[in-house]
Amino acid sequence: MTIDDPKLSQYLDHLCNQGCTAVREVIEQMETGDAVPELASLNRFEQEQVLEELKAIMAVYDSRHYH
Repeated sequence: MTIDDPKLSQYLDHLCNQGCTAVREVIEQMETGDAVPELASLNRFEQEQVLEELKAIMAVYDSRHYH
C-alpha cells in the first residue's frame, strides 16, 4: 500500500520520526481499539489507512534488521 494523500503522509512522517518503539505502540493501540491522540482528527477510514501503512513499513524494517 502506498499513501498518496499528502495529509496522511504527514501523519505517517510524524509518527515514524518518533522511532520504531513509538510506531509499534501506535500500531498496538490502534489494533486494540484505543484512541491515538495524534490521529484524532482523522476519520476511521483514514486511520485504517495509516495503520495498514505503519504495519507495512514496520514489516519491511523488521525484515531488513532481523534477518
